[in-house]
Amino acid sequence: MDKNIASKVLYIGIDHKNPVGGIASVEHEYSKFIEPFKFVRTCVNGGKLKKALVACEGLAKFTGKMLFDREIKIVHVHAASDASFWRKRIFIRMAKLFGKKVVYHNHGGGFRRFCAGHPAAVMETLALADCVVALSQEWKEFFIKELKCREVRIINNVVSPPCEQQGNRAQNACECFHLTFLGKITKEKGIYDLLDIIEEHKDRYLGKLKLTVGGNGEVERFCKIVEDRGLGGIVEYAGWISGKEKARLLQETDTYILPSYYEGVPISILEAMSYRKPVISTVIGGIPAIVTDGESGILTAPGDKKSIAAAIDTLLENPTLRNMMGEKAYDKVKEFFPAEVDHSLSSLYNSLLENGQ
Repeated sequence: MDKNIASKVLYIGIDHKNPVGGIASVEHEYSKFIEPFKFVRTCVNGGKLKKALVACEGLAKFTGKMLFDREIKIVHVHAASDASFWRKRIFIRMAKLFGKKVVYHNHGGGFRRFCAGHPAAVMETLALADCVVALSQEWKEFFIKELKCREVRIINNVVSPPCEQQGNRAQNACECFHLTFLGKITKEKGIYDLLDIIEEHKDRYLGKLKLTVGGNGEVERFCKIVEDRGLGGIVEYAGWISGKEKARLLQETDTYILPSYYEGVPISILEAMSYRKPVISTVIGGIPAIVTDGESGILTAPGDKKSIAAAIDTLLENPTLRNMMGEKAYDKVKEFFPAEVDHSLSSLYNSLLENGQ
């Protein structure tokens, strides 16, 4: 990004230095191609006290930026639902008091549910934004039709391509069909549906299928279910996975699976697609905009365990189909590489700077 544009933008959001989660991953990627990357963190992963202290620190730093950095014209807010929204609402109001343009960048698949519980607060806050960024056409239509937002743009989530293409699959000691799930371990991500499916077919899957699960959340509950149901020979919990370990895992896997109930546009799916992996997921949020059913993966209704099991069987039994879908996935994910996203962001910022400056 042109430095003359970048210097005029201040980003606020969760700490991105050691990214955990989709928003932090997007911010981290931005920091690689935006120079200078002016950023104020308003939240970190951790306990309530730590989060409160960081929020107060962020408020002080943000005020300082507003008062003393005269270059800043745009405040780009990365936000989601619940506490994230309420924190960012304060910063948005402050930014407008200082006469700044505001970009509200919505992440997370639970925002529709959140809006239903707090319609007045959401509409009042988004009315202050000069532009709302949506992650897919479906979300854009939601912001325009349901929340009456004036200006909404789609800007893709960003994911970097692998540093080295390793072919469709790296050499792996496990010769069975390798599924991978990365994300928060909660009911909403569909992980327990997946365990139900594996339990139902475990005699057939044993020795033929391996599921690696990486992430945080309800770890103790997940591990207890795996142990109690005797799934240890099929399911492996690998902890939080990032960096080189994530790259190795995505190279070795055959198919990525995320049977979620709520999503925006999951970074984990984009990362898997960048490694030429087919995807099994659900027809919710922005997922159908990135995964074409029958071409780059298989999509089902959330909670449809029978269809999810059939999708697993289809890709387990057809390595040629997996490879074809993986190539289609890679062709699609190119739209989400940094150069394309950089162009979209620059266009947005230029339009805001040209209007009212």
